[in-house]
Formats: sequence, structure tokens, C-alpha cells
Amino acid sequence: MTNTIGGVSRIAALTRYFFRCPPTKHVIIVMLVSALLFPIAGNDIFSKTGFFIFLFVPAILTSIFSWRIVQKLGGTFKENHSYFLSTVSMFAIAALLAFVSFVDNYYAFKIWNSLEILFVGLAAVFILHILVYAAVGSLSLYRAFIPSAGYLFFSAIILYSFRAVTFRILGRFLILVLISFLLVWLFIKLTDAPFKRTLGIATFDLLSFAILEYVAPEQINRNPFKAIGKNVSVPNQAIKFETRKNKYLLAIPWLHPGPVESIGGKLPSALVSKLKKKFSNAVFLHTYVDHSLNPVFLGKSLSKIISLLLNGRKFSGNSSKCTKFINLEFKGVKLLAQKIGNKYFFISTFAPKVTEDIVPAVGLTLLEKFSKNAIFIDAHNSFSLEEDESEAIGFGDKRISNLISAIDLSKKKLDKEKQYSFKFSLINSEKEFLDHGVKGIRILAFEISNQKVAIVVLDTNNLVPEFRENALKKLKSIGFNIAEVVTTDTHLGDFVVKMYGQIGLRGAEILENEIISLAQKSISNLEKARASYSYAEIETKVFGEKTFHQLIATAHSLIPFAKFLGLSLFIAFLFAAYVVLQLQI
Repeated sequence: MTNTIGGVSRIAALTRYFFRCPPTKHVIIVMLVSALLFPIAGNDIFSKTGFFIFLFVPAILTSIFSWRIVQKLGGTFKENHSYFLSTVSMFAIAALLAFVSFVDNYYAFKIWNSLEILFVGLAAVFILHILVYAAVGSLSLYRAFIPSAGYLFFSAIILYSFRAVTFRILGRFLILVLISFLLVWLFIKLTDAPFKRTLGIATFDLLSFAILEYVAPEQINRNPFKAIGKNVSVPNQAIKFETRKNKYLLAIPWLHPGPVESIGGKLPSALVSKLKKKFSNAVFLHTYVDHSLNPVFLGKSLSKIISLLLNGRKFSGNSSKCTKFINLEFKGVKLLAQKIGNKYFFISTFAPKVTEDIVPAVGLTLLEKFSKNAIFIDAHNSFSLEEDESEAIGFGDKRISNLISAIDLSKKKLDKEKQYSFKFSLINSEKEFLDHGVKGIRILAFEISNQKVAIVVLDTNNLVPEFRENALKKLKSIGFNIAEVVTTDTHLGDFVVKMYGQIGLRGAEILENEIISLAQKSISNLEKARASYSYAEIETKVFGEKTFHQLIATAHSLIPFAKFLGLSLFIAFLFAAYVVLQLQI
């Protein structure tokens, strides 16, 4: 599992710069300056001026036309991506020719001459382009051939106009390009096979879909997972707080906000946006769910959740009193617990111990134990780059046994606690922060008798333990007796580190200051409140435990196979180039 996520991390790191490439004007300037500076005197193919023309003209013309062609063919490609790809290609060809020119001063090439080496480089550029247009542009491999041939077409025209080549030589080059296309096709077909065999999904479709999440998630109109998964009935819980002026909602759907934005990832932000039409403010809280409960059709699941939450008749037990919060630590479990009327509210974490999700079976068992009169929040707030904990934990894990014991202990304490009238507020900041989802920060503030409590909800996937500790200290320094920092576990944040954002790796102080500023405002917004509770179930399609584990296991086995296959086909490409360029046609 670690290797799989490590592989995904490297892909994310490689793609990050491409998908956040500089504006078009900046790239054109770099392209022009580089083309002027790169030319080398003494090259046996071009003069210095000819070298500039050969570098700049194909790059600029391809930049202008390729993204338009991709869009005409039904794909998705941005103008600045087109310019950036052409600039990278230009740099690669320039570097190759510079290397050949330099080495030629000391060593006479015997296998290939300079022109043939250039052809090999151009064929490699073609392979790069066809993969990018197919994966990033979301085109079929056959359609991607058309824009990919653009750079080669313009390069061939310039070579012929300089009389550096004949039609016969260009014919050999065309054969090499077609062989290159065949090798790419073979690579994709062979790497597609494992996922098609286990899940009926093409690997390249998954890759293209994941990349499109970076480039233009708003333009995604297909779902590669639609044929997988199973229909299940999942709980949908909520607490509604009403004050004299406002109505607030805490929504706890038993669905996991993943694995990517368009499939589950934007559940927290989409849900909150829709709820704010009726409520003064709303927040999504993450319960005991893992990737097996990723929704397959987010839109349908969201509609069912919203219809339940907007139905006032689904809420009951209007209570104006609650216990004070208790803070319990038990064998590595940290538990924040409260009782509102006859309903229980628990927030759990294992911080600073690194943990991932808690399997749904644990939560569902606890829910039955409490006769569905309890809410369990997984703080999901302990991540480390050094310690990889990627598996959800469940029964059989000692941490779960300790968690259940801690919940039982806190229940006994809460049942003996006196209940008081309380004040409540829910305020938010949706400023953009590094590694953060679109719904920013939310502060749930309580005042119960002389106790002030702050629950900070960050719309992100996870956070480092040090960030949590620092935030708790600062919150207590401004008057809160008890505090906790939780995340929504959204898979919508900055997909750079392990495909999602981790709060505290960078820019921590800025975010901490924003939390403190917001928490101070939440105190002045406190109002006397009443709370009501809703429990219902919705029928929806989710990944399912078997499907998710198959997905992970297949990806885990595919990475080494793809590496071996890629190396083998690269050797085949070089051999084909050697044979083709020696043909006498």
C-alpha cells in the first residue's frame, strides 16, 4: 500500500508544475529568449539562424493550433498548457542537438548521424505529445494522433525547406513515427488489462480522469466508476441549533468524501453550499467511514441527503439543555463528549498517533449500541510524512478496543452530569489557504454554564499533530476551556502531497492566526440555543469494501509491471529507430 501511494505521490509531484504552469505570455517570452540563446555555431544541420527558426517556429505554431484542435476533437486542453508543452519539447530538442554538437567535436557518431539522432528525438517528442493529449486532453489515442503530429509536421517542413532532408528520408521518419504510435498503443493496452480484468475499468481512463481533476474538474462529464460498486442503505444524521436570530446545521452523512473531487471529494463543500440556502450556516462533519463508502454518483446521493435535511419534520427532541463537555484520555484515545437532551455527541482522535479512517462497521455497531441516539465524529487530524498509515482501522485493532472502552466510560460520566442551558454559534472564513478545500475554516463555539468550548472544522484532508497541538494551546490562551481541531477529510484540497492537502506542512502560522481571529469572533456571536436531532437512512450506490480493495491491490501490482513494460518498450523503440533509419527506401 505504501508503494502505491508513493507512486501516486511521484505522479502528483511530476504533474504539479505542468498543471500550474505560468501564463501564456510568460511562456512565449521564455520560448523566444531560449530559442535565441540556444543556437550553436558549427552544427552540421543548421546555421545559427536556421537553428533558431527550427526551434522557435514549430514550437510557436504548435502552441497556437494544438489546444484548439484538441477542443475541436472534443477534448479538454488549455492554451497555457499548450504553450508550456511546446516549450518543453523545444528545450528537449535543443538540448539533444546541443549535446550532439558538443560530443561531435570529440567523437564521430558511427551508428546514427546528427540528423538521424534528431529524428529519434522528434519521435520521442511525438510519444510525449500523444500521451499528454490523450491523458490530459481526454482524447482517445487515435484522435490524439492528430494534434501530436503537429510539432513533427512543422519540423519536417522546415527541414525540407532548408534542404536538410529528402522525401525519402522523411518517409523513413514517418515509419518511425507510426512504430512509435504502435508502441504507445501496446503500452496502454497492456497496462489497461489488469483493471479491465478485475473491475472492468481501463487503466488509462482512470489516469486520464485523475489528471482531468487537476486541469478542469468542472468539465468532467464521465464517471469511470459507474459500473462498479453496490447499493447500500447508509445513515444520515444531523443536529439543528436554533437561536432567536439564526438556524445552524451540523450534517453528518455516512459517506466518505473521496476519492477525487468529482466523485465524493466535493461532498462537504457541495452539501454546505446547498444547506446555506435555508440555514444561517452549516458544517459537514466526518464520521466513522472509509473509502468503501465513497459515493459512486455524488449528485444523486447529495439530492437524497439534502431532501432529508431540509425536511423539518425529520427533526425531533427539541432540547434547550446539555451537559458540559468532558475531555477523556484513555490508552491513546482522546475523546471529547457531550450529551444534549438524551442524545450523545462524541469526537475522537488518536493524535499524535498517526491514523487513517475508521471502518464503517465500528460506527454502525456503536450506533446500534446507542439505539441510534449518538453521533460519532472522527477528528481525522493526525498525519505524518515520516509515518505512513494508509489503511482504515477496524475490529481486531487494539486502538478500536480502546476507543469503544473510552466511549463507554464517557457515557457513564455523561449520564451523571447535570444539564444546563447553553449558547451556540457557528461562523466561518472561506479564505483560500495552501492545502485547503474551498469551505475554509468553521468554528463551532459553545458556552455551557462557565465552560467555553471551540470545535475548529477545517475543510481539508488531514493535519500534522504539531499543528493541532499549537492550535489547541492558542485557543485555550484566549479563554476556551476545551477545544479540538477536526477535518472534513475532503479529497478536494491541494492535490500535491499524497493527492490531498495536509494542514501544517506549510503556512501553518498564517492559518493558526486566522483560526484564533475567527474563534474570538465566535465568542461575541454566542446566542442562547435549542438543539434537535435527525436520523434517517438513504439508499445510495457506493464503492463497497471489495471494490475499493481490488482497486488498491490492482494499482499496487500494476506500478512495477508498468515500469518494466515501459523500459522494455523504450528499448524496442531504440531498436526500431536503428532498423528504420538504416532502410534504403
